[in-house]
Amino acid sequence: MASGRIPAGAETSDDTSSNSSGWEYYDDDVALSDFWQAMVDRQTENPAPLWLKMESESHPGIEKFLEFWRVMVPRLLSPMNGKTSMDQTYDNNRIKAVLLDPLESFIAGGVGCEEEVIKVLAQNDTPPALCGYVFKFGEAVYSCRDCGQDTTCVLCSECFKHSEHKNHRYRMSTTDGGGYCDCGDHEAFLQHALCSKHSAMNVDQISSGEVLKTFPEEIKNRSRKLFHEIIQYCFIVTSAKKKYEELLVGNKEKELWPELKYCFEFSNYCLMILNDNSHSYPDVTGFIRNSFGSAHCSERQAQDLTELADKDGRCMLKVSTYKDCATLRDKIDRLSRRQGLPIGTSILPAYVVAHQNFAIRLIEWLPKLFHKCSGFRALFAEVALSIEEPDLIILPNSDKDEKINAAKAILINDHRAWKELRKAWINVVIEGILKEYDSKLKFARLFARNYKFIMDEFIRDEQESDVTIVNLTVQMFTVKSIAHILIEEENLFFEVVNFLKTLLSSHNDDQYFKLESWMEDEKDLYLKSQSAITDLMFLLRVPIEEGRYNDTVRTSFGKGVDKFVQLLGLLQLSDPFKRQTGNHVEFESREWEYVGSMIASLAGVSGQIQKWCSRDKTILINTTSSILRAITNHNSDFHLEMSEKSCQVGSVHIKYMVPEVNIYTEKISVNVPFQRFLASILPAYSSHAGEFARKLKQRIESHGDPVLIANFAITSVAVLCSITASLWKRNGTPVRGRAFLYHNFYTFPSLKRNDLILLQATACLLEDPGRLVMTLLQRFRLISWANSKLESKPALLAGDFIESTVKMGQEFLGLITAIVMERHIHHVGKVSDREELRHRMIQILCSEGMTHSVVVKKLEIGQDDVPFGDEVLKEVAELKPSPTERGKKVYEVRPEFLSHYNPFYYYYSQEQHSKAWDKQIEIKLKNKERSVCPPPEQPPLTPVFSRLTKILSSAPMMQVIETTLKRASTKSKLSSPKMVIQVCYLIMQGYQDDIMTNESDFAKFAEDLDFVGLLQKALEPVNDELKTKELSEYIQYTLDRANEARELILNITRSDDRESPSTRGDHEEAQARKRRAAAAANRRHKLMAQMSQMQDKFAKENAAVLEKMEVDVEMGAASGHVLKTEDLVDPIAIGPGKTSISVSEPKYTCILCQEDSTSLKADGEDNAFVMAAYIQRSMVLSQNQNWSDRNRGKCSEEYLPSSLDCGPLVTSCGHPMHSLCFQNYFDSLVQKERERQHHAMFQLIINYNVNKSEYLCPICERLSVGFLPLVPSLSKLFPLNAPSEITFMEWIKKVVVKAKLKEVEKLKGEFVPRSVIPKLVTTNKTVLQATIQPLKLPRDLISQMGVYSANLGNRALDLAPTEEDFRLYQLSYEASAFALHMTQAAKEHLKMTESLSSRDQDALRSLIRTSLVLPISKEKAGATNGHHLRYLRANAIYLLSIMLLYDQKVHMLELDPLNCLIALTAALPNFGDELYSFGKHDHHILKLCFMIELLQILHGFHPIPILRNEDGEEQAPVLPPSWIEEEQTMTRLFRDLAAHVGHSDRGIPHNLASQIKKKLMHFMRCASLFYHYYTDVPLPRKETYVDLCLYLGLPNNLKAVLDDEGCVDVLHRFMRSPNLSHYPKHDRPRKVRKFIDLPPDYTTLIDKAASFKCPNSASGESKKPMLCLVCGEMICSRSRCCEVKIGSKTLGACNAHLRNCGSDAGIFLNIRKSEVMILTSGNRGAMLQSPYVDEYGESDEGFRRGNPLHLDEDMYLDLQRSWITAEIPDRISREFDSETLIIQENWHSL
Repeated sequence: MASGRIPAGAETSDDTSSNSSGWEYYDDDVALSDFWQAMVDRQTENPAPLWLKMESESHPGIEKFLEFWRVMVPRLLSPMNGKTSMDQTYDNNRIKAVLLDPLESFIAGGVGCEEEVIKVLAQNDTPPALCGYVFKFGEAVYSCRDCGQDTTCVLCSECFKHSEHKNHRYRMSTTDGGGYCDCGDHEAFLQHALCSKHSAMNVDQISSGEVLKTFPEEIKNRSRKLFHEIIQYCFIVTSAKKKYEELLVGNKEKELWPELKYCFEFSNYCLMILNDNSHSYPDVTGFIRNSFGSAHCSERQAQDLTELADKDGRCMLKVSTYKDCATLRDKIDRLSRRQGLPIGTSILPAYVVAHQNFAIRLIEWLPKLFHKCSGFRALFAEVALSIEEPDLIILPNSDKDEKINAAKAILINDHRAWKELRKAWINVVIEGILKEYDSKLKFARLFARNYKFIMDEFIRDEQESDVTIVNLTVQMFTVKSIAHILIEEENLFFEVVNFLKTLLSSHNDDQYFKLESWMEDEKDLYLKSQSAITDLMFLLRVPIEEGRYNDTVRTSFGKGVDKFVQLLGLLQLSDPFKRQTGNHVEFESREWEYVGSMIASLAGVSGQIQKWCSRDKTILINTTSSILRAITNHNSDFHLEMSEKSCQVGSVHIKYMVPEVNIYTEKISVNVPFQRFLASILPAYSSHAGEFARKLKQRIESHGDPVLIANFAITSVAVLCSITASLWKRNGTPVRGRAFLYHNFYTFPSLKRNDLILLQATACLLEDPGRLVMTLLQRFRLISWANSKLESKPALLAGDFIESTVKMGQEFLGLITAIVMERHIHHVGKVSDREELRHRMIQILCSEGMTHSVVVKKLEIGQDDVPFGDEVLKEVAELKPSPTERGKKVYEVRPEFLSHYNPFYYYYSQEQHSKAWDKQIEIKLKNKERSVCPPPEQPPLTPVFSRLTKILSSAPMMQVIETTLKRASTKSKLSSPKMVIQVCYLIMQGYQDDIMTNESDFAKFAEDLDFVGLLQKALEPVNDELKTKELSEYIQYTLDRANEARELILNITRSDDRESPSTRGDHEEAQARKRRAAAAANRRHKLMAQMSQMQDKFAKENAAVLEKMEVDVEMGAASGHVLKTEDLVDPIAIGPGKTSISVSEPKYTCILCQEDSTSLKADGEDNAFVMAAYIQRSMVLSQNQNWSDRNRGKCSEEYLPSSLDCGPLVTSCGHPMHSLCFQNYFDSLVQKERERQHHAMFQLIINYNVNKSEYLCPICERLSVGFLPLVPSLSKLFPLNAPSEITFMEWIKKVVVKAKLKEVEKLKGEFVPRSVIPKLVTTNKTVLQATIQPLKLPRDLISQMGVYSANLGNRALDLAPTEEDFRLYQLSYEASAFALHMTQAAKEHLKMTESLSSRDQDALRSLIRTSLVLPISKEKAGATNGHHLRYLRANAIYLLSIMLLYDQKVHMLELDPLNCLIALTAALPNFGDELYSFGKHDHHILKLCFMIELLQILHGFHPIPILRNEDGEEQAPVLPPSWIEEEQTMTRLFRDLAAHVGHSDRGIPHNLASQIKKKLMHFMRCASLFYHYYTDVPLPRKETYVDLCLYLGLPNNLKAVLDDEGCVDVLHRFMRSPNLSHYPKHDRPRKVRKFIDLPPDYTTLIDKAASFKCPNSASGESKKPMLCLVCGEMICSRSRCCEVKIGSKTLGACNAHLRNCGSDAGIFLNIRKSEVMILTSGNRGAMLQSPYVDEYGESDEGFRRGNPLHLDEDMYLDLQRSWITAEIPDRISREFDSETLIIQENWHSL
């Protein structure tokens, strides 16, 4: 027997006894609780009155609510049996009315008064000070670069549009969701913190706390209790408890409400699958489908369940008994274990799932209440953050049953919640706590106090980290005042670093830090650990203002620094390695990459600490002491041997004690974060002027020798320089990788920069900087090289030793140059941040012109500093069009800043150094200046670094200079031109430093060593191998500068008693130039004489051949391939007045064998010409918007439709090849592909597929498929017949008889299939048949035409037809017609051939000739009734029956007249009894097709409104009489047609005939081109309607056309069509489809994508929406929800869409990434730049820069041009880069 309990004080029955505990027990099998008995008695489902009654009796809180929810929630929200999360349905209206509305009634104190009470409460309410709009996934956000504190301070679209920031420099991006708008947060913006909307609302604003004070006390108390009980209930039902006894129901309740039996007895368990970060979408989909079985779960259902699990964190798979659920769980577990980790599942009671669903609804209800009145927000914050006993809750399953407040419970329980629940709690925190500063601060304190626990659980959490409470740190830690309070009072700096140190300490392996196993096996943990580093960056982002530091701040900050130094200690000397001298290293570890990444991440924190040190002296001293202690303690673990090194230079002899380290034999590490952290804070001493900065030396020396402190950094620099000098080749990738990270200054700027600063500081701290120079020489192993002792050891000067020594010498001099010259560093030289940035910009722009994005990237300008950087960039450079790339803009250095160029800039890569050097020399030569780049003017040094000028005058450095200059004047192999130039550069800088400091240390030392004499001696031409013009100019320039400095510093005048080296050098150079010029002239004379003799000899030997060539040239001039138009007066192509011409075949040059010949060869001769071609389906001319039409993207095998929805398009680059040459070329490609597939370890990627007959043109590399035969002129194959002299009407009657159309007409409208027509024709032996005469075509050309036709059928119909398939002929006609349409529709404003190149004309000519000759080429000479001839007759009957028998199912309005023109031209010669030949019926065929075009135009014509004057009278032009008759005829015809069709005839313009003629021009132009290439008659000079009518043999007056008896007959036949009114009106001619109009501002598209909901997705979300630029439809890409199965292929949404929209090619805009994707149906695609660019002319893929984007019309037109001209496949092919493309994109899934 079950028992229940009800609260004491509630209504109870007489037999209920109470006990001392205050609870009354009852038998729930036979009785209801008093609460439910009262509910039943009241006959209501609204518990609010009873709750209020119990509240008035001071009943305990949660019990009254829990008692109601215990029964009602399972009744309304229990999952249904046999259903999953996808198909569960709930009555949301009833849930709201029964479960949620009573809560507001309880707050209001009665039922029915809720709205009124809340309205009264909110009458003093004002909107919150903070906008707080919570962003959805993919929405646009904006941050002001001028006013925002940083890039995390963002505005929503509405606030941004109504703010001043839209007129500032701003950054835009898209959000992943979860954050909120900062409008109204004055700490987020320097100014304009409110938009105009919120500023208007902000007048006389009161806080939510003040609103709460106006609440009546009873409402406040009830609301407070309700919030507490809701929070407690939600944590109870969402905890991981195994038993929920307080939520069970009794038998009496089951009996009264039978629906409870289902969730408590029958279908009482649910199987949930849990989201994790270890399994992919396909994995989970496979687990679900395989566990259910494919018969019970489709692929789509499994995908939807997987997507829901990813979105909500869990998904319900089954509702049934525990046994059934356990069986399915075990199946999933077994399947997932096979792939590694098992996927998480859980079996929960069904009633618990119901309560959990309700808990989420309750949490989501709270923000809605806050929006009704902000007082509830303040009250919730009080409850959630309260530490008073009544407001605390008990968190189930916590380690201790201690009571905590709700906010802490939300924080520490986040890792236990699934995604949907997390989202709900996070939204409550944002809406209820974070929108007010006071509550945000309290919550931030709570977060700080529990930081370690929260982060530990976050790291261990297996769910994805996109939804977590940890993400809220950006909302708290970026608030400057809150961050300072947390550092000062909550010691958060220490806590965050301590967490990181504890986490990383677990990866110490004995002595060294190891990250490789962690990064590879648990990479997700490493990525999560980066959140702590991000938190540190947020906390330290803005230092406290100077003067506001106190002891508490300094103490707390000091603790954090000490712990940070300990953290760096884990990385100190990590990843050690040793030089490999024997074999290549066996195992290449990736530890260097992971450690380098971690050090780079922490380097940003070091930079933030340096900012704090610059603000406060005490913090700077404490930080310096902390790191120095760490270095000293670390050094004590190593025994460094000190050795004495002597330096003898001139009369000076000095001895130095230096640490002895051999980098080539010892195990070393380049990771020295201790020294680099010290270097990062040393410049901060310069920010504190006076005695404080000068005491730095004492502070450092108190902790040890400066050289020993910097020792490991010195070793690191030496090793990295030796790696650059190629001395570590056998160590492989790890060593090269370390050097790359180090020298890649623009990615890891702190490494190389801090090492340099430390070396500079060390030199300045030493009494004699020469000790540092000597230490570097020892570390570089160059002491013997520096003191000239190597020359006395000839045994060493062999092999690679000299080369390696020279390279190391160059690296050493480069390092010394950097130590001395790199003074444009803030706090090193007396330069500001702006001046430092300006210097860096000048140096990188001196190497080459760069785009804005490249400059920002190379200089590592943070997004917060971009406005500052832009100002400097505009100062030093100007934006110019790129000389190499069209449409691109680059920055070039202004001429006045070229003098700042430093040729030995330390941060140049080797490539940049060479580019900059060559570019500057080129500029100097162009300006006729000396090709020497002297040292730029240097800024003054700060006190800390003032002794940098002493380095060059130190004894070791002077010894190096002296030795190098002496070697320059000898044939020493230990020197190089670069080394001499470096030394000259240092000499010039030494003299310049003496002048700047008013000292003479360097000048005097140089005078003692006679540097001037050594320079003069170096100019003497002793060593031609080392001496170059460039080197000589440098030496001479250095000598001149030295003499000038000597005179200025030492008052030593220059001696002029002898010829200066400069003058002598110029004279010698002039003499040498004269000798070279004379030798060149003599040699040229001899070569010309030899060539003349050879030409004479060749002419004598080939006199006969040359004479024949001259005759051929003369004949060719007399009769060219096409006569010039000006030679003919009004040429006529067809008809009785046809112009007679004589043509000769042109010669083509095979691009493969270079042989010249014509396309016309003797019969039987092989090796015909073909040209590379590409065949595809095109929908460029389609205007059909019916997306449901599945045949839209398919070509017709019967006729080309007049709608031109889809047609076969053949394009060609026009490069001719012999067919045999092409076959050999293609066979070689096939063989290479076989070998590649056989030998390759993995499938490599190429941009063509030989299995589909694809290849690249050998000349232009255009993607091609098959080829197009080059067919000779038809007049050369057989003579053209004279035009028939019968009338058009007689011809129609004759055709009707010959084609047996009467027999077809007897079928009375039942359309005859095409397959029956050949039988109909061949059964009557009396049908006249033409005879085929022998064709003068080579057999090879006939064969190639067959291959072309088969390839055309394969590409157009997706079939594999044989060459005998009769459908191929019709496709060839369609290809010719479609090509003609395309050439004229795309550029109607140009002349017919203006838009066509000579190669395009060759291709179109061959296409038309091939289509005409193809059928008869298959027949033998003399054949009369062959298969191919039967098809021609059948095809003609089929088309003529449609044109002349209008009661067929296919109407003539559906036929394309141009296609009919070509098909009938090829077929009608087969209806005569004479030899098969063209020309006899052409003019009648044209007139018939012209009438069809005319009628189609009239049928689809839309009258233009009549123009009227101011008085309302019609404006009609004055027309000639003949024109008036024409207009009247056309008007009558249009009215008659309108009456038959049922269209309106109102608004007919007076110039109807003129408008019709304009529309006819497209057909006339296409027909003229067809006859031009068919008959070779030249086109007319003018292309007016009159001229084209004359050319085509047509009357130029439409009335004259319609007066023809035959035309009248065609018209009457058309009018008799019974279904004429059923056909929709289509405008003729067809226009080329244009791309959709895009908005000028890209944010419009972002907002559109954010509001897009995928119709097929379970969640409605679309993470990658694509916009089709052809039709404008939004498509859900890269999502399994929208995949379509076509045949055996599963295609992504974009691929499926392009088949209906673009057939074989599509172009889409990825809105979320701002990039264009082009696709073809052949599983191939490419990514292109978006047409949206910023002010610098650059697109911004992924919004990495965030500049405002606007539409570039030219780029958009270029994309459109590529699509219209069918260049998409070729463009994809050209975008392919075999050297950089590594991973193949699954384009078919997009």
